[in-house]
Amino acid sequence: MTQDLIAKSDIHSRFTPLCSLSFSLSLYFIFSGLFYPFGNGDIMSPSTDDGSSPVILLEKPFVYFGHVYQNTSVNNNGHLTFDGPLSQSRPGYLQTQINREIIAPLWTDMDNTVGGTISYRQVTSGGLLLAATNNINQYFPNLNFTASWLFIATWDKVPYFEATFQVVLVSGKNMSFTLMHYGHITPTPYRFMSGYDTSDSTDFFLIPVSDITKLSNTSNVNVTGRWVFRVDHTSDHNGTVT
Repeated sequence: MTQDLIAKSDIHSRFTPLCSLSFSLSLYFIFSGLFYPFGNGDIMSPSTDDGSSPVILLEKPFVYFGHVYQNTSVNNNGHLTFDGPLSQSRPGYLQTQINREIIAPLWTDMDNTVGGTISYRQVTSGGLLLAATNNINQYFPNLNFTASWLFIATWDKVPYFEATFQVVLVSGKNMSFTLMHYGHITPTPYRFMSGYDTSDSTDFFLIPVSDITKLSNTSNVNVTGRWVFRVDHTSDHNGTVT
């Protein structure tokens, strides 16, 4: 499958005969591409250096390595945290673990007071749930998964350097996943990390990339610029879709 969130071959098989061809095709064009939709309809995070969104009440609980969370924070320096906001501008020089309940698509020093936008949305109905369901079942074919909730956070052209990336939380029943999407990213002199961690670091993974500009060329699911992880329970296969 290509990077399309809904393949053309799925349009006729996934929709009932009551859906018109024109409606199905419009869904295909809306959801095609690597990134899930963002921008119009999103909630914008405040423009604050090293700041965060207000604490966000999740419309459905999110299970993260055995813990059930009802809220999250979108932190301007490139991550989500479940145990309170995090203002630290970038990981320490010798830091290899984060020791926080954190999902960090790209943690480094950014400043949205200079430019760019950081936004987020929650999804509980509509075609995006179908798109996420298709994605997860493609990468985890034995689960028979159905998505019931999404949380999409996007950093779009955010300085100090310019970076565009996205993290998507996906849940259904007691299963949870995260997708990380990487677009255009320019060089930065600052240290960075991409991955996830837990408060005791029993479950963590860092994407093995030393050049920040190469993130958009990497993947663990053979879709350039996309990384996908199951995050509801402890796994011995961190970083590998099984």
